[in-house]
Amino acid sequence: MRLKVLRKKWVDLLNPRIARGLNRLGLTRLERGEYPEAVDCFEKALQLLEVKETVSPDRVAEILTNLGEAYRLQGRYQNAESALERALSLFRSSGLEMAEPLNNLGLVRFERGRLKEAEELLAQAVEIWRTKNGNRDPEYARGLMNLGRVLQVEGEHGQARKLLEEAAEVLRSLGMESDRWYAVCVNNLAELYSALGNLRAAARFYAEAVTVIRQSLGEKHIDYYRSLGNLGLCMTRLGDYHRAEPYLEAAGEAFRQALGAEHLDLARVLEALGIVYVETKRFQQAKSVIWEAFSIFDRKVGERHFSSIMNLQNLAALYGFLGRNEIAEPLQREAEVLAREVLGETHPSYAMVLTSLGALLATRGQLDEAQAIFEHDASVEDRRIALISATSSEPQRAAYLAASRIRFWLYVSFILWRRLQCPASRRQAMDLVLRRKAMGAEALLTQWTTLLAGHHPQLKKRLDWLLMTRQWTAETMLSGPGARSPEEHWDLLARMQDSQDRMETDLVNEIPEMRLQETFLGASTAAVAAALPAGSALVEIVHMPVHDFEAVLALGGELWSSPRYLAFVLHAGMPDDVQLIDLGDAKEIDDRITAFRLWVTGAKGEREFFDEAEELAKLADPGGELRERVFDPLLPALKESRRLIIAADGELYRLPVEVLPLERGGRLIDEYVVSYVSVGRDVLRFGREPRLSPQHSLVIADPDFDLSAPAGQNPPASEDDSDRDLEDLERGPRFARLSGTEAEGRRVAELLGVDPWLGPAALEGRLKHWLRDQGSPRILHLATHGFFRENGEQLVPGADLTRLPLQVNENPLLRSGIALAGANTRLRRGPLPAEAEDGFLLAEDIAGLNFLDTEMVVLSACKTGLGEVEVGEGVLGLQRSFALAGARTLVMSLWKVPDRETRELMEEFYLRILQGEPRVEALRGAQLALQSRHPHPYYWGAFICQGFPGPLEKRSELRPRRPGRRSPTRPRSGAGPLRRRGGRRGSGRPAGRSAGRPRPPPGSAPGS
Repeated sequence: MRLKVLRKKWVDLLNPRIARGLNRLGLTRLERGEYPEAVDCFEKALQLLEVKETVSPDRVAEILTNLGEAYRLQGRYQNAESALERALSLFRSSGLEMAEPLNNLGLVRFERGRLKEAEELLAQAVEIWRTKNGNRDPEYARGLMNLGRVLQVEGEHGQARKLLEEAAEVLRSLGMESDRWYAVCVNNLAELYSALGNLRAAARFYAEAVTVIRQSLGEKHIDYYRSLGNLGLCMTRLGDYHRAEPYLEAAGEAFRQALGAEHLDLARVLEALGIVYVETKRFQQAKSVIWEAFSIFDRKVGERHFSSIMNLQNLAALYGFLGRNEIAEPLQREAEVLAREVLGETHPSYAMVLTSLGALLATRGQLDEAQAIFEHDASVEDRRIALISATSSEPQRAAYLAASRIRFWLYVSFILWRRLQCPASRRQAMDLVLRRKAMGAEALLTQWTTLLAGHHPQLKKRLDWLLMTRQWTAETMLSGPGARSPEEHWDLLARMQDSQDRMETDLVNEIPEMRLQETFLGASTAAVAAALPAGSALVEIVHMPVHDFEAVLALGGELWSSPRYLAFVLHAGMPDDVQLIDLGDAKEIDDRITAFRLWVTGAKGEREFFDEAEELAKLADPGGELRERVFDPLLPALKESRRLIIAADGELYRLPVEVLPLERGGRLIDEYVVSYVSVGRDVLRFGREPRLSPQHSLVIADPDFDLSAPAGQNPPASEDDSDRDLEDLERGPRFARLSGTEAEGRRVAELLGVDPWLGPAALEGRLKHWLRDQGSPRILHLATHGFFRENGEQLVPGADLTRLPLQVNENPLLRSGIALAGANTRLRRGPLPAEAEDGFLLAEDIAGLNFLDTEMVVLSACKTGLGEVEVGEGVLGLQRSFALAGARTLVMSLWKVPDRETRELMEEFYLRILQGEPRVEALRGAQLALQSRHPHPYYWGAFICQGFPGPLEKRSELRPRRPGRRSPTRPRSGAGPLRRRGGRRGSGRPAGRSAGRPRPPPGSAPGS
């Protein structure tokens, strides 16, 4: 009896100590990724404590919590759930509310696909951590990132982003950028960006997570392979299969050895490898790994888990690629039912499953059901885009729209393939085009016009801060590294861009107008046909690949063609008469556009290579072949319409259609009145008048590019000097003065009844202050140099843009603009007056200015209509920026324009405008007048009218004064040969910005 008492005493003394030691050892092994060894430690510790009758329940609960987490990481979800539920019961019996078991149980429920239960448990854990430790605690951050991950999978991307970014900020503030939990948070952010379609940003975050894990845990830790597998999955989604495959194979092998052949991490890697094998035409290998992944998911978490559903979708797709549609269809239908029941109809993954089902049914000839599915999918996606637009920044929004475009292409391909002869189907397809095309621009326009109009005054302080941040980002990029190392410079730019995105997203979330439901409901063929001017026709161009529903990938077929141009034609007042025309291969048409532009401008790559008319005579006009491809196929659909509104796409944005030659002589401008819009739904804005009625116009011309240079150093106003090739900077970058712009500015200002800003008065800062103090001008006329630089091209000598952060490097609004006073001085990095700022009005600057009440902006400069062409979204450059700033009409050029003839064109244009002619007809009349003297389209054809085409509102104070005798600025009549008269308003090299202006620290912003 005494021996038993002694034995019990020793057990009471030793067992708890041994259990504590085993618990600590288990946690160490858990951190190392040694899950079986950790489980063994926790189980032995639990056995030792359970022998002791008087052991504290919370101590047992602590070990049960750790054991449950070890089970979870092993993939033993049922065991994990049992241990964690028991731990919670023990804590509660002791009167405690512990966040750790709630958090871990939430993760188990998440892994098992019970998302709502997981969300509730994780939210409880977050609240306990916040109440106990405050919002600057690593545990609180961990709870946020776990909850954010669940919300992201549920499709609640806006809420998920807020939580994940807050978690990352907390960890950064605690100096934990090298901690494994920070890597997990970054990984979750990457998952969010990937779900939004922003794969490049996702790849950057995944790569950062790999680096952090490598540095903190080493390359042998299982978490390193998890990060490597995630990066491989992202590379797969980006289409970089050769880089993805070794990452995925290495991760898969590590998971087999460390976690066994039944772990979900292995199944996810196998799923991604299956995609790689399919895309690289290794179908038998794909079949093997996809089936293995499907079996793991089915056994471990059942058919209703979101990963099981998506793997079932992959399995159905694989059989479709093999041509075994009789097997694919039941699998695809089952995936659709499960996705609808488990994820819901608004979830982006459900949309993907639904689209795949529609495509499969179309292939099998079940056309009515396929079309019904495509239409339902389109309506669901409309709601999804509206939600994304209301919760995301512009880069995030653009990435999602690009990713969702494939479903739009699939529907239009279906109509073109099997429903082309059905009027109702053509109308439905055009309805979709009117809703989807240029939606990124629509969202931006809604966002900026709402903010600039002052509809939400409580947001003004934050808006001003956002605009300042955008300006500082531009200045930092264009000024170069300076005293910083290149790596520090790029890191600073990345942080500034991230800060800008966060500020913009927060603003967007507080603007009710960003939901865009009205846009989706209002954009239809019926509404657009009713808004079109009488007798006009809308030509809506779409650049897209066409899906081949009969192709079998395993037999060498191609599912998608190379991109093509499709044209929808809609007549005013005739909503039921929609025509759809396939114009042909986009590359062939683009090549003809390039050849025609070269012929028109006499330039190779926009660089001059001939000077005399004899050289031109040797070149045949290629415009006839181009007209046969892009215009003649439209003639049956156009019928008798001579008033055309064109919504271009792709390289057709660079073509003023009216300059194409007619077969019987003359050019299209002789018979057609042509204006342009970004997308057909823009005509719905034609009837909207400006809010206010500005009385004054603004004319800026002939800037003193050498402002502040020593006396006598300004270039002479000679035609020879202004004829110099401005793109050659080897002899010293500078903009040559355009002698004709002074006379043009004076004449236009005289007609508008204002004083022009000339020479040293043409200041960037003065313009911004004027807009702030006076409001929108009625008309803004700018006569100077314009420029646009291709992506990666140097803006400042010596600046390497190829290694900049993606969003900054790819921002075309930082690569296009207008040169003002002091531009050359800035290029030489000389001193400038404060009001000159940097001498360059970039498109990024313009987007933040207020032109909401401006009737018309005239850019009498070179290539102002050019920019980065984004298929389906328009031209990103000055054209986009003035539209975002609110300008109702934009007159701009599509190539370098001659100085003297442009002056003539502008005078004639304003005389007609002020006599009451509609804007587009005034421009056409001026072009025809100039054409009569200079037939070659180089002289008169570059300018187009985009936006509202109607007349200006009549004002008594503006009376056109046509001189009784010919103006001295007007040349003699007669059709002279093509010669370089007075130079061209070519694109000079933009400068870096002033580095001396104070900047805010990245990430800082004021409250509302």
